[in-house]
Amino acid sequence: RAEAATIVSEAHAAAEAVIARRTALAETKIAAAERAAEAAVRGQAVDLATAAARRIIAAHDDPATQARLTAASISELDRRLH
Repeated sequence: RAEAATIVSEAHAAAEAVIARRTALAETKIAAAERAAEAAVRGQAVDLATAAARRIIAAHDDPATQARLTAASISELDRRLH
């Protein structure tokens, strides 16, 4: 009888350990999926904001202003890349 109780106790402890490992793994996967979703939403927001700004600038600026903004953007790219 004591041996059976020991076996049951060990099995219970092993099951608890498996549950804890699987729970931790699931939580890790969920956290990674959340980070990926946040990054995707941020990326989409940047794309939408850039497109909106492009449309606004194109609709309200004259060619001289557009040329000046283009030159400034190219200079900024050059500065960031070098």
